[in-house]
Amino acid sequence: MTDRRVLVTRLEITRVVEEKLARHGVCVPEVREVFANPRRVRRNPRRAGRVEILGRTNGGRALVVALDPASDDTVWHIVTAYDAPPHLKAMIP
Repeated sequence: MTDRRVLVTRLEITRVVEEKLARHGVCVPEVREVFANPRRVRRNPRRAGRVEILGRTNGGRALVVALDPASDDTVWHIVTAYDAPPHLKAMIP
């Protein structure tokens, strides 16, 4: 399913996830830029409850940002982010 509405009032990130992002060559400000630009939301096909945000940074870099819900349905935990593969780039508005 795509275009699911997900309200995000706060993103939470741990030091471990920041290190994981760095291994993917992604920095936290880039992840935040994805949320400030047009994006698409889809369910993660491999993990129930997790969503993927497909979007671009201000510089045009296409990223996939994986999120898990927190106890509050508007707070989400960043799980990882990485460069979008070609088949997902085509889905970014």
